[in-house]
Amino acid sequence: MRRPPRIEARTLRSMAVRTTTKIGAVALALMLLALIWGFTPISRFANPEAVAAAMAVISASPWRFAIVLGCFLGAGLVVFPMLLLIIACAAVFGPLLGFVYSSAGLLASAALNYAIGSGSVVRCC
Repeated sequence: MRRPPRIEARTLRSMAVRTTTKIGAVALALMLLALIWGFTPISRFANPEAVAAAMAVISASPWRFAIVLGCFLGAGLVVFPMLLLIIACAAVFGPLLGFVYSSAGLLASAALNYAIGSGSVVRCC
């Protein structure tokens, strides 16, 4: 019967320090986000009237497909919930165009994330 490999105490301490450092970095980032949200005018963008105005501008723009595609690509990179973008597309463009724009955005986002994950982007450049 094989014995499990022994892990040295130094390796365990190193792992604990790295884990603690990562948790501290995430906590610090969350605190900074809360401070930025509370003390800068960025919180105005979450106002429902501002969001409705932005949606109206996007739906009237001739660049709306490119804007939607860019939103889906950016949201996919930061792991934003795609369901919210699909609902927003349906609300702004209606059921038919919302479906078409959402489908194209989802496919483009999936292709970009796949290319990044497989290393295709690094190999080609």
